[in-house]
Amino acid sequence: NHELYHTVDQTTFRYALSGIIYSRQSHFVARIVDSEGSIWYHDGMTTGRCCIKENTL
Repeated sequence: NHELYHTVDQTTFRYALSGIIYSRQSHFVARIVDSEGSIWYHDGMTTGRCCIKENTL
């Protein structure tokens, strides 16, 4: 299964996993494309818990 589910405030979000790369030292970087085509950037070391909108497809 290539789907992840995450519930926040009783709302469940579905994520379709397209790829994952993991490196040492627990550093995780992600780009998320939502259902409207917006691209969001997340880097736990620099953005903390926030995602930053980068672009739109």
